Amino acid sequence: MAILTETVFSNKAESRTAGRVVKGAQNDIIVFGVPGIQDFKASLYTGAAEAGTYPVLVVNNKDVAYTAASTTIAYDGATADSRPTGGYYVLSTSGEILFVYADSGAAGVAGNLTVRRGCLGTTASLTGVADEDVLYVLCSVTLSTNSTGIVNFSYYELPSDPGVDYY
Repeated sequence: MAILTETVFSNKAESRTAGRVVKGAQNDIIVFGVPGIQDFKASLYTGAAEAGTYPVLVVNNKDVAYTAASTTIAYDGATADSRPTGGYYVLSTSGEILFVYADSGAAGVAGNLTVRRGCLGTTASLTGVADEDVLYVLCSVTLSTNSTGIVNFSYYELPSDPGVDYY
């Protein structure tokens, strides 16, 4: 697994951004230079389909029950270097989007997130941040097929302002 750097071809507001990476192995991860993306589409240079999934963090709150007002969330089960140290969105299983101001464990597999709750028009929720729940990292994509080579992709960028009523 390698962390890949994208080459961006276009980046216009409200249009798809297109780019390319060279994938060396299954589960290589693209870390985008934006807070979050949606509607990721990818194919190998040969035209074969490539699957992209968001990396995950697993909520670890065995010792404390989170409330909708909690702004520090412990996690484990992450992939090291699959996200920046802050400035990105995560999506809970309840549909809540959280903005991560700081990620103390970005270089490792466990840490604490300092977050803003209920972003982009979503509502802060208890149900998506319970122990062992998954948080999807919206600024990165894991390329999960076992093919290698040039991968062309496109996506829509999420707003950089977490207070925007987007959804």
